[in-house]
Amino acid sequence: MSTSAAIEHLLEDDTLAVITFHSNEARFAVPLQQVLYIEKDVARHSELGKLNEFDHEVITFQNQTVPLFDFNRLVGARGHREHVMELVTKLDEEEARYCAMTEDQIATSHSRFEYWLTNNSQNNPQLEDVYAELKAHHQELISALTQSDKPEQRDKAIQRFTAHLSAAKELAHNSIRPIILFLEHGAGKISALRLDQIQDIVNYQRQDFNSEDATEGILKQDKGLLKVEGFLRNGDQAPTILLNCQLLADATAQESA
Repeated sequence: MSTSAAIEHLLEDDTLAVITFHSNEARFAVPLQQVLYIEKDVARHSELGKLNEFDHEVITFQNQTVPLFDFNRLVGARGHREHVMELVTKLDEEEARYCAMTEDQIATSHSRFEYWLTNNSQNNPQLEDVYAELKAHHQELISALTQSDKPEQRDKAIQRFTAHLSAAKELAHNSIRPIILFLEHGAGKISALRLDQIQDIVNYQRQDFNSEDATEGILKQDKGLLKVEGFLRNGDQAPTILLNCQLLADATAQESA
């Protein structure tokens, strides 16, 4: 796979600055020079509806209407909001269940909830701290019930735990902070990309970039505006998938060549 003209241009000085973000347990990056603007998603967009063949929304950028794509849809991943809603629903169920259970029932069934917490914390790094706190408070509850033989102490322990469940739901809701990137594609084309959140801005060297053939199928929906160019590697860390946003600029360069 040959390096595209746009990526080769960005690597002219042998360094590449990128914005990184996560989706579906993979880390992606877009070149910083291809990003025009970054803003919080404050719902100032219009959804065209699922029947629209383009399956996107529209948003205004500098008095120009541009398409807005959800990156999780493009890669076929569950978004952070979906993970949060699943967590909140589960905590609502657990709160009702614990309030209705006897002490013996809690003692014998607590492992199921703890297993669920451990398993799901690995699926969404953005909620890792919420799951860790829930697990610690759940262990405190089990310890308090084990050590206490008085009903009033049992009730207080459950009340403390359900209060922690409510706090966890609020923290989870507050973690929903989507970001919109406005991308320049060349030939006057601009689009917007919604991300769960931005992770970091990282500088890579030319030797960190590998253009490989193992990129097929990463983008489940091809809108003709993004291309997986290859991977950026940093030591023993998992590779970062590099996206090229300037396919139109590449096409113009090839026509002029």
